[in-house]
Amino acid sequence: PNARPMLLTLDPVDFAWRPMAWYVLVAAGNWAMKQRFIVKYGMRVIEHDGVEYLIRVPKGWNARTGPTPLVFLHGLGLGLIQYALIMHTLLPRSEHRPLLVPLQPHISQLVFHTKFLTPKGRHDMSASMAALFAQLGWAGDETEEEKPADAPKGVTVLSHSNGSFVHAWLLKAHPNLITRSCFVDPVTFFSWEGDVCHNF
Repeated sequence: PNARPMLLTLDPVDFAWRPMAWYVLVAAGNWAMKQRFIVKYGMRVIEHDGVEYLIRVPKGWNARTGPTPLVFLHGLGLGLIQYALIMHTLLPRSEHRPLLVPLQPHISQLVFHTKFLTPKGRHDMSASMAALFAQLGWAGDETEEEKPADAPKGVTVLSHSNGSFVHAWLLKAHPNLITRSCFVDPVTFFSWEGDVCHNF
């Protein structure tokens, strides 16, 4: 009963600056991890609409008859360094299906990245990813009420923590593109709704 909650916008906050060497090590570690995924697992880096992605599409995979592509949305932290174990688990176990990983520098402490301070917002990011799915041939026409039997099935999305923001944006804007969803430790408040805080 004597515990006093912290007032996030009013109470003073004690903090310490991280040394520049920390950010250099994080950047170097993410670069090294990216190279490892490229060399060991045959991934490649693509850029679409200003967003970088790691992608691997198995040879001979077919969008109409093969398993659905997997999109992994990582959370807040250190980027590929922090999610290395998950990636090393996903890649060998999903070698029969495409894997797409958006690289999100703004939640990965990659302060030297040109997009660190300019992440895409809800509408831009969901529209951009939907366009990429269509370009890759992973999703068909959303406007068709009845899809042809041989139409692409869409994607499976796996998100962790802060990655559930983008996951939720996609589900709300393009529900027909996602066939399965898996949220791991998702953000549990409606921050993806821009005006929700003003309604309380």
